[in-house]
Formats: sequence, structure tokens, C-alpha cells
Amino acid sequence: MVKIKDGSIMLKKWSFLCTFYTFFMLTSSTITAQSLGEGSIDEERSNIHSGNQLRTTFYNNGFVGRVGSKPEDIGGEYPINSGHEYIGDMLVFVGAEIVDENGEVKHSVITPRGPQVSARTGDRDPEKGLWYTWEALPDFANPDTNLVAMTDLKSAEYNNLDLDPKTGKSFKNGDKFGITWPDSWPDKLNDAVDPGWAGKWNGYFGKNVFNADQESFYVMDDYNDGRYQFYPDKNDSLRRGLGLQAICRGFQWSQVLAQDVLFTLFD
Repeated sequence: MVKIKDGSIMLKKWSFLCTFYTFFMLTSSTITAQSLGEGSIDEERSNIHSGNQLRTTFYNNGFVGRVGSKPEDIGGEYPINSGHEYIGDMLVFVGAEIVDENGEVKHSVITPRGPQVSARTGDRDPEKGLWYTWEALPDFANPDTNLVAMTDLKSAEYNNLDLDPKTGKSFKNGDKFGITWPDSWPDKLNDAVDPGWAGKWNGYFGKNVFNADQESFYVMDDYNDGRYQFYPDKNDSLRRGLGLQAICRGFQWSQVLAQDVLFTLFD
């Protein structure tokens, strides 16, 4: 910002402060009582967090920011609608020291695929073509869209969605609320009172509880990470990686004390 005073020019410097708070509470999927399937690249989706002054694209494999081949992606724009982007990519890394089938110590690190430009594309199985990376689990979003499940979509960003993919009809009063949700939630099928929570939000704060102005939700795992001869689940010889499964959420609040923050949780 430029100010002119007494014939001289003074420059007022604006500092940029945009914060991502990330919380990790990862556990081994071998202790999960309910099987939720396994991750696959076929389930990859993206969406846009824009619930406060920060707007950014994110993917359901732990990736936040821009993918090189997708110019429509937004890389941490702040303030919203300014066109100023500050993030190339943010990735979730989890590593561990393991002992493989041959008794050798290995250091395994699971990551998303990355921005998929130049050499930064992650590792793949040379025969099966499977990625040694986080992959999203099926059935946690509406299969008729390519969007990650969220509580609210800002209509200006989804003008190409003219019809409700579930009904084939025009959105009532332009309301696109809930169109990214599945018909029922796989992790709630065992609820004795309301199996699957059909038509309700699978919220961190409870069923159909909308605490944040915008909340996203997906599940990912490292099922296909066959980089090493290590088998974390004695009951499933096909499961590889570290046997991890992460329930992932993003939160944004427009309240002034949190309006510059995207909170991400990997549980």
C-alpha cells in the first residue's frame, strides 16, 4: 500500500499470516472393528475449502494445494477472492521404523502422490501400477460427483453443477447443500438407532451437527504401499504399508479469531 505525505512516498508493508493447524492421531487399522474397505486411486476427489478468508483446493489423499496438471486448482489464496496464492502443495507424511520379513530394518514413510509434476509423483509398484501412497476409501462421498464430502458448497465456485446429480433436477432455490454426501455413511452402518445416518452429516461434533462454518470429511489408508516385505495385518496378507487408516477432516470458522485458519485433523 502506498501513501503520499508531504510530497514523499511512504510504503506501508502488509505482512501475510495464513495458518494451517494440523492434528495427527493416527492408529493402526488392524484394530478397527468395522472394515471400511481399502483405498484406491479410482476414489480420488477434490474440493475447495472457502469457509473464511482462506481458500484452497484439497484432495482426499492428504494433499492440499495445486496439482500441476489442473490449472483450476487454488493454492492457498489469501485473502479470499484476491487472486494471491501462497501454497504450492502441502503433504501429510507419516514414517516408522519397521522390521521386514527378512529381519532387515527399514524406514517406511507414507505420503500423498504430490503435485504430479516433473519427478515428484511418488513411487509405484512396477508390475501392478499401484501407488505406494495414501489413497481414499470408497463410499464416503456422492459417487455422482467428483467432489469430497463437505457440509457446504459456495455456489459461486460450482456454477457448472446445474442439476442435482441425485435427482437430475434443478437445485431448489440454488441450494447445493448436501449434494456431495453419500446416501449413507459406511462407518455408521452399525448404528442401531439410525444405520448409515442417511441424509445426515457425518460430523466430528456429532450427527448433523454443524459447528464449523465449513467442514470436510474423507477416509484414506496406505493399503497399497508394497514398497517393503512387511505385512502389518496378520488377518489380511494383501494389506501393506504400515497398516494405517486416517479419518480426515478440515474445519473453517469465519469468526474473527479463526478467520485466517484452516484446521485439518487426521484421526
